[in-house]
Amino acid sequence: MKNILLTAFFGMLSYGVKAQSPTYFHGTYPGWSFKQVVLPADLLEEYSYPEGIKEVRFAPGMFDPSSDSYFSYIFLFTSPSSNMLTVQEIEQMLLTYYKGWNTMIGYKNGVLIQEEDIQVNLNGNDRELEGSIDIINGLGKGHQIQLYLELSAYKTQDGTYRLLGLVSPKDKKAKVWEALYEQRDQMSL
Repeated sequence: MKNILLTAFFGMLSYGVKAQSPTYFHGTYPGWSFKQVVLPADLLEEYSYPEGIKEVRFAPGMFDPSSDSYFSYIFLFTSPSSNMLTVQEIEQMLLTYYKGWNTMIGYKNGVLIQEEDIQVNLNGNDRELEGSIDIINGLGKGHQIQLYLELSAYKTQDGTYRLLGLVSPKDKKAKVWEALYEQRDQMSL
């Protein structure tokens, strides 16, 4: 079941993008954009996926390399599965996602990305983690970028599994982290 949950997470990041209202992100934040990805039941015929939702809030400068909030965002993955993922499974999930996403974006932008160019390093337990992800930036000109992240994983009272992530290439002392924490604190979890 955990492998299905991991595969579902990756599939959700690439398929089924739908314009919907935020479910857990509340309030209006000037300049922040929202995207929700819903997992379709028939994503791939050979797998039986659980339903799930990934919601993302992109900082105002997410796609502007000159911005102080470049590549900064917060995401929430929600699945009806009650299984908690281990640190290794979360690490593998992120590694697979960034490999797939970066390779696809890099290809579209003429940037060749090798799988070994992407590394995930997490510290913590299966509920609270922080660390970094080293990638070749497929959005830009193919330069190395290190993303710092904080992750919180938990089961809710109704039995769903949630993984909340804050991501930025900026040092944790940078102002963008204040904005990411503010976004997190405004969520209805």
